[in-house]
Amino acid sequence: MDETTELFTEVGCGNAVAVAEILRWKPELSRARDASSLSILQFARYMGQDAILETLIGAGPPLDIFEAATIDRAGTIGQLLSRDPALAGAYSSDGFTALHFASYFGAVSAITALLDGGANIEAVTRNFLTNMPLHASAAGGRVEAARLLLQRGADPNARQHGGYTALMTASFVSNRELAELLIAFNADVRLRNEEGKTAAEIAAGFGNMELAARLHLEERAVDHNHRRG
Repeated sequence: MDETTELFTEVGCGNAVAVAEILRWKPELSRARDASSLSILQFARYMGQDAILETLIGAGPPLDIFEAATIDRAGTIGQLLSRDPALAGAYSSDGFTALHFASYFGAVSAITALLDGGANIEAVTRNFLTNMPLHASAAGGRVEAARLLLQRGADPNARQHGGYTALMTASFVSNRELAELLIAFNADVRLRNEEGKTAAEIAAGFGNMELAARLHLEERAVDHNHRRG
């Protein structure tokens, strides 16, 4: 097992002592990435290892805009943007903006700092996902991040790869709370992805019949209102 793999393993296990020992000899690993380009900081954040995350931050160089967005460091984001406002729209090596990272990880303070600093709420990734920050929040199941993005003007019906909307993603992962939020912000339940499936059909396909029924009910209500109009 190489040192990077070992570090990821110990972070995943929550072994703070082992992580500290690895970093004592190899502090540069505090910003390591795995074969898929996932940073150790992102991994620690995703795994909820807050104490280890602080150790990793302290052992390495200053955070960049993408790292700060991932771990919800609004103050750091503000400082970085004050020196270089263009960072608000910069793309990472794997094709994401800082706002995508903040949205996926539910970093609400970071989202606010980035939007206030000029980040594009409709920025599209430069990778196969071709998604926007709202799609990223839906993929991460981050309801409050999605709420903030919608309040700040994100399009609830924007499409990503495969013709998926955020509502379809909510159906895919059976997230009723997120689906209700999107409907409240006028997500169109009648839209179909490139396979011709609606959000209700996606939910049913994954066995969430309760959510499918709720979405079918919304479809009927929309059709009824449309006919009356």
